[in-house]
Amino acid sequence: MNATAKPEYPESYKELTCPVIIMRHGGLDGVALQKEEYLTLLNELDMDMHVIAGREETEYGPISSEGQTRTVIERLDFYHPDSQLLFANQFTHGPETEGIKKIDKEEWIRLFHTHKNKIRDAIEKALVSIPDNTPVLVYNLVSLRHAQPAAAVAIRELMEKYPNRGFLSHAADPDAERPEKIERIKDFALQVISANKPSEPYSGGPYYLNNLYHIVLNPTQRANFLYKYGIPEKHVYEIPDFLEFESKEAVIADGPEPDFLNYLSENCVFARDDTYTYRHTDLDEQTVFFLSPVRPVYRKRLREAMLIAHVYGKTRNCRVAFVVTHPNTDDKHYFIDSAKFANALDLPYIHLGVGFTLEKLDYVYTNMAPMKTVGVVASSAGGWENALNEMAHKCIPFFMSAGLNSFKPLTEQIRIHTFGMNFRFLEELIEYRSDGDFKGCDLSGIPGFSTLFAWIDEALGSNTRRELVVHNYKRAYKYLSHHATALRLWEAILTIYARHGLPGRPGEASAK
Repeated sequence: MNATAKPEYPESYKELTCPVIIMRHGGLDGVALQKEEYLTLLNELDMDMHVIAGREETEYGPISSEGQTRTVIERLDFYHPDSQLLFANQFTHGPETEGIKKIDKEEWIRLFHTHKNKIRDAIEKALVSIPDNTPVLVYNLVSLRHAQPAAAVAIRELMEKYPNRGFLSHAADPDAERPEKIERIKDFALQVISANKPSEPYSGGPYYLNNLYHIVLNPTQRANFLYKYGIPEKHVYEIPDFLEFESKEAVIADGPEPDFLNYLSENCVFARDDTYTYRHTDLDEQTVFFLSPVRPVYRKRLREAMLIAHVYGKTRNCRVAFVVTHPNTDDKHYFIDSAKFANALDLPYIHLGVGFTLEKLDYVYTNMAPMKTVGVVASSAGGWENALNEMAHKCIPFFMSAGLNSFKPLTEQIRIHTFGMNFRFLEELIEYRSDGDFKGCDLSGIPGFSTLFAWIDEALGSNTRRELVVHNYKRAYKYLSHHATALRLWEAILTIYARHGLPGRPGEASAK
């Protein structure tokens, strides 16, 4: 064959299709939302997507078929009965074990292998039907392995079976960043999901395979992958969560739509025992709104953020309200607890999750931006919270947990103007008084409150607010938009091409 001749490929190889493996397609968790951003970006790069998912959620809006095809493998779903049995019964104790049938170690191991083999075979069947001319993108399944242990090992077995095919793991939430869960998992379950060999101590770090590459979201994760777990540098790519910007310039409405304030007023939630209802509460244009655009789940620390809103209102002698945007489907028990907590504080808790769609979220952002709104992201863990990007994009000033891995890159590298708060102290305080009964307590002297409240005053000020949010918009556009991400993603894909090549064109790794 002529060395300069172009290799002959089947007709199907003229189209690039990226397989994507994910538990939930169309959901509202950060991983599912980022998958949609990757879809848009890959389509812009002339690549289609073939989504292999455990479930498709259409409750929050239709799933477009444009630029993607889909295969549903029910056993990949976190809520599949076998997935639930394995997940719950790997824990020694805790809320994860409640309401699920108990099985012993032998039953667990037997079910694990059955479930794993069926998942592996179904994924393989889907993969071999897709031209293998792009890396396989895996969302969280091989990093947050305890969430779906059978799926994690099934995908590892496929990576080992196809060593010349590149796999790209979107490692938003590694097991190593969930110590509060991992420490409650039984040893036999840890053994099967460990990154190390069974004979070695458990590791919640990343799998180390020649054909596995990792997308991490922040410098802390990258440093851990490189230096703590020894993953080669060419196998680790730092790509923070990103989103599509419609314009280089920030656009802020002069005020909310005429009926928007009434919409907020009619969605105040009140809880009693195990039930809740929505009633009217009085709000006006002078109300200060604390916006937490997240799912109401325990990890988001809503009660801690509510306590800050409550104390700010008391010290500033102003009416405040707390707004949560997302549905309560993922942790209904915590949602009711957080509502009871807000009710005990006499803090209006506006919940907008009923009938939620991404279009409605955009409507909320657009209308709250010109109001007296400050955002808050109090999460205890997470690679990169989507809400941070969204609020910078929608011109809403926000403060956040200083303990999040995204805080330093946001403030030091991207130079977003925000305030970092230590929520751990508040978490301990609320554990002591979980009923929210702080009547008669002077909480204004809590460490960090005075400087945080001064920052909020400035963020709400008519002379300083616009300058702050326009600055944040420009910085987010420069570092967290599609155009800013495209080159980093192509770098990862081209590296995988160079090392593994295409059929008929061996890469560096294949030739060894």
